[in-house]
Parts: sequence; C-alpha cells; structure tokens
Amino acid sequence: MSTVGAPTMEGFEWSPSAPYIAIEPGENGWCLRDAVCKLFGWRPGSSEWFRFVEGPQGRDTPRLAAHLGLMNFEFPQDWNDLIKRTAHPGIAVFDFHVYRKSHAIYVYDVQALIHHWPRPLRPPATTDERWLFWYGWPLTYQHLIRGPELGAVLVDERQLPHNE
Repeated sequence: MSTVGAPTMEGFEWSPSAPYIAIEPGENGWCLRDAVCKLFGWRPGSSEWFRFVEGPQGRDTPRLAAHLGLMNFEFPQDWNDLIKRTAHPGIAVFDFHVYRKSHAIYVYDVQALIHHWPRPLRPPATTDERWLFWYGWPLTYQHLIRGPELGAVLVDERQLPHNE
C-alpha cells in the first residue's frame, strides 16, 4: 500500500508500454485512470490524474491495486471471495479476448455489479432473470457488442457504497 493515510499515486512506477492505438472511433486508453480517479475523487487535471499513463500494461493493474490498498479479485478463482465482500465501491475490469484488450470502469456499488453480472466469465444477466438498470450495466452497447467478460474487480473496502 502506498501510504497509511489517503491513497496516492506517489511512488507508483508504470511498466514500459507501447503507444496506445485506438481501434474504434472515440476510444482511448484512459479508462483505468478515469475509474481510479472517480473512485478516489481525484479531479481531472489534479496531480494524481497526471500520474497515469495511457493504455497501461495489464500486469500493472494488480500492482496498482496493491499500491492503492484495493482488494483485487480475479475470476474465476476469486469469485467466491468477492461475493462475501461486495458492500463497497470499486472498479470492474472487463476483458475482450478477441480484441486482446480490457476496459476498466468505476462502479459505485459492487453489489449492483454482481446483480448484473452474477456469473464469472459469463454474459450478464438478462431481463428474463432479474430486474436490471439495463442489460450489461455498467457497460454500454459499444462495449457489449464486443463480447465482454467480467475478468476482475478492484474493491475499496475502506469506503461504503456511493450513491450514484
């Protein structure tokens, strides 16, 4: 963990990475930065915001989670452990195996995420199975058409769920 007090990016070293290349219009490699900053309330343009790199290496995500004091649950092996610890905000990491990419997105309440994605490495729940905010929440259509799988969840056990 980075500090005893509030989490900070200070001292975190990113792995070298190739320049990010978008494959869809409007796509960028800043989703991890955006999710982490939203989780901790770091504003765009803040010193913490500037400490991120575009399109970080996948292996940096678990290291970053440890640095920030987040619990890292990877699937399928950590699914049962996550189910016991969902009453917090976090970051969902969706894998797009065909594209060899991932997408990180802030979730204000991990319980809501698990309600919408009740099975590891499987498609999201359908409206025939349960009430949903929308199919595939928190992802949008542009992500859902790519066949996402919920690959990991980073949980901040220091925080209670946020109101969205």
